Amino acid sequence: MPSVQTVYGGLTEWETEVLVRIARGLSGAEIMERLVGAEPMIRAQVSRVLVKAGLRGRTKAAVFAYEARLVRPNGR
Repeated sequence: MPSVQTVYGGLTEWETEVLVRIARGLSGAEIMERLVGAEPMIRAQVSRVLVKAGLRGRTKAAVFAYEARLVRPNGR
């Protein structure tokens, strides 16, 4: 997995918000509801975050977000 500093610094604010919601286990539709966007756009953003971060899948993205301390266990 790429280093947290390398990846996190390369994500936009919007991409970081998408990553946080992935880590919280939200589906594409749930991310769309919270960030106000069309579902195809959200799918594209999820894919972009994964590619930009060099991560394979939502699970790795969630692990990365916790390691980067973007998300804390139990929402704290």
